[in-house]
Amino acid sequence: MNLRPFDATYGHSHSNRMVRPDYVATGLLSPANDDRELSPCPTASTMRRFLRFQTELRSPRTGRRLGLFRAIGELESVASWARWNEELLRESLRWFNHNLKVPRRNSHDLRSVFWFRHDASECLNQIWTLVAVLRDEGIWVDLYTCRRPGHIVYRDEHQVAAIPGRR
Repeated sequence: MNLRPFDATYGHSHSNRMVRPDYVATGLLSPANDDRELSPCPTASTMRRFLRFQTELRSPRTGRRLGLFRAIGELESVASWARWNEELLRESLRWFNHNLKVPRRNSHDLRSVFWFRHDASECLNQIWTLVAVLRDEGIWVDLYTCRRPGHIVYRDEHQVAAIPGRR
């Protein structure tokens, strides 16, 4: 799997391509007020097709690193969020609950990992709020991009679920 980790603190990927450092440097929570296209690569021809945001937290069951939504779910019961972060988190999660489809459990394999499609602009604009809240709470968030995330077992207009390592 051709993954490129992204360092959200310094605004670059390990391939030395610049990745929206203005959001990190200026402290903007969401690129919604920016009219430029959200793109982890400098040109459309080199843009990766799928993006995955994952945290340093690991699943107790599988040992894999957790994505944003699973990490937030795990932290909600144990973390004491700063009030402003809790408000941002609730508002953002309300948006995702209203706009992002949650597939039925039997529609994808439990081993699958969810990836955003690169053209899911609204979701990607909103995800930066979650990234900012987690980073502010001291949770490291990495962004990975790839063209082939594995064997795709679920897809909709915003996301895919793929079993890693299978094509």
